[in-house]
Amino acid sequence: MPVDANATDFPVWNVTVNDTAPIWFYCRQHKPDGSSHCGAGMVFAVNAVENSPRNFTAFQSLAQTLNGTASNSSSSATNGTAGATGNNNGGAASRATSAALSLGALAAAAALLL
Repeated sequence: MPVDANATDFPVWNVTVNDTAPIWFYCRQHKPDGSSHCGAGMVFAVNAVENSPRNFTAFQSLAQTLNGTASNSSSSATNGTAGATGNNNGGAASRATSAALSLGALAAAAALLL
């Protein structure tokens, strides 16, 4: 959802996630200069376990290190989401919830970065 560059009000969505497993997301979009949003740290997670070695900070650091160019995951990236940590944490990339969260979060995050 495009948002004006000078906007101060941003779209908001509420999504109920009926799962406690971590779900990981990244932005596949690239900036006009060719750099990736993912490589700039545009990622998010639902139910990330912060006292785990695979916490949000580690996920974001991996995204920035890979610069959005590669992943050791075999998850489908066609819907704009994938588990960049190498496991799919319960098939998160194929869940309808993942797609809904991804679209809403990416639109809101893109509005903040662009």
